[in-house]
Amino acid sequence: MSRILAIHRDCGGPATDDDTIYPGDTIPFLTEEEFALTCFTCLTEISDRSELRLTEVNPQ
Repeated sequence: MSRILAIHRDCGGPATDDDTIYPGDTIPFLTEEEFALTCFTCLTEISDRSELRLTEVNPQ
């Protein structure tokens, strides 16, 4: 089963920790009313979805 990982465009690091990688397209922090995220890597507040790059992770 593949998962979606959010990458912060500015620092290139994961914007969420491993516990918040969501299966499929279920990503609650990307909805309009719930969007609020602090980058897990650089601790910058992310206020716009365009600051993220979504990557599909396929477990081996």
